Amino acid sequence: MRLIVRRTRLIGDQAELWPDRRYHNVATNRTVPMLTTDIDHRDHANSAWTVIAALAHNLARWATLIGTPTAPVQTAEVRRRHLLHIPGPMTRTSRRWTLRLPARWPWKTDLTTVLDAIRALPARA
Repeated sequence: MRLIVRRTRLIGDQAELWPDRRYHNVATNRTVPMLTTDIDHRDHANSAWTVIAALAHNLARWATLIGTPTAPVQTAEVRRRHLLHIPGPMTRTSRRWTLRLPARWPWKTDLTTVLDAIRALPARA
């Protein structure tokens, strides 16, 4: 095993937030040169990020299709604003989680409709 540590310094506006250097570690048992290993590691990280982003998009899309099948197709930005950017805290009382939504939040009915439709789906064994 060998440990490769890449040290970088941010530039631009983010450098004011984090003036220190950032360290990125890679543990590997490959015997190829360090630069090749670093490039492969970055490619793998970008691929993983792309897969996670696609999964999140597909889950949000399916949630809207299951919850509101007759509604017009929404863009990803509108879907995020209506279903994922929820302006309410999660509270826990008596071992039960509760989402406290504002009374005048305009997309409260959309969210509750989607959640009720998903909860009504039959469980698969």
